Amino acid sequence: MGDSLDVEGVFVLCAPDHTPALLAALRDGIAGEGAVLTLSALAMATGASRVHDGGLGAEVISLNPVDRVQAVLARLADTEHLLGLLAAEHTKTLGGLAEVRTKISSADRLGADVFDAPAAAVRDLRDAAAVGHWSVVAERVDAVDAMINAASESLAVTRARATGLLERRDELRGRLGVYLAMAVRVGLAEDPELAAAHRDAHRLLWTAPCDLAEATVAVTTYQNAVIRRRG
Repeated sequence: MGDSLDVEGVFVLCAPDHTPALLAALRDGIAGEGAVLTLSALAMATGASRVHDGGLGAEVISLNPVDRVQAVLARLADTEHLLGLLAAEHTKTLGGLAEVRTKISSADRLGADVFDAPAAAVRDLRDAAAVGHWSVVAERVDAVDAMINAASESLAVTRARATGLLERRDELRGRLGVYLAMAVRVGLAEDPELAAAHRDAHRLLWTAPCDLAEATVAVTTYQNAVIRRRG
């Protein structure tokens, strides 16, 4: 079959090989063709070698969606950029957690498994864009952005909690030092009961990973003993 047929002087696309290109042009639009697609523009977009339009080449066949498609692609690019930022933040959080887990035992309960869902959602958007499902992309992209932002906020909370665990350990170490100094000032540092309580607290606070719950009890025990013995 030829590239075109003249039917009473009117150009008609009829070659099966042109169908994918024609559908793509109608779906994605044609850059530089203005707001509408004409018969001639579609014929050129399909790569037809012979165009006999019977004078109807300027006939409007459809609106040209190219601007809308470009806007959707730009919006998708923004979302992909957000995902890239989230990926970097996720990597940073995992690295920080790994370090804190070597120092604080309860850090094992902190999680950062929030990247996979938004990443899968962005892949779905890419897949939809690849087959020209622009309405699907436009309808879902805001929700995917919200997923990415929620994941970012979750990672920020996780990092804050991890930092809080280290700060809690340091606060306990500082408090132990304060009450040791108090015991020294009143001549109680060598008291067997206080010395044993201090050793227990010190061991827990300088053992890695530190059990903060046990260390808190040990520091409080030593603190109360110093206060009680001081009178």
